[in-house]
Amino acid sequence: MSRTAGTKPCAVGDRDFEYKARKHKSSSTDKYVCTQLNAKVGDCFNNPRHVNAHLDRLRKVPCGTGAYEVDTRLAADDIKVCDASEKKFRDTEAVRFVVPPVSYCLHKIGA
Repeated sequence: MSRTAGTKPCAVGDRDFEYKARKHKSSSTDKYVCTQLNAKVGDCFNNPRHVNAHLDRLRKVPCGTGAYEVDTRLAADDIKVCDASEKKFRDTEAVRFVVPPVSYCLHKIGA
């Protein structure tokens, strides 16, 4: 999911998923595209920590050892969304968005 490109930067909490488009010669303003994870429980992804995100953007992958599976999805920006998952799984990552608010908890399969 993404919102239409605009001239305002993404919400502060969403900047990890922001793409800044270059100015066109005819325009003096930058364009920003704010993307969000669009996932349901059971979907798997590759890189929720954004390690070397410039080389390996977060994307959906087949579920299997090393992938991160969504075990929680909440329609709110909630810092505590992964509290229960962290107790159940060794390697857990929270991915949260401010606008619109949604939080995910992903655990590493095989960890």
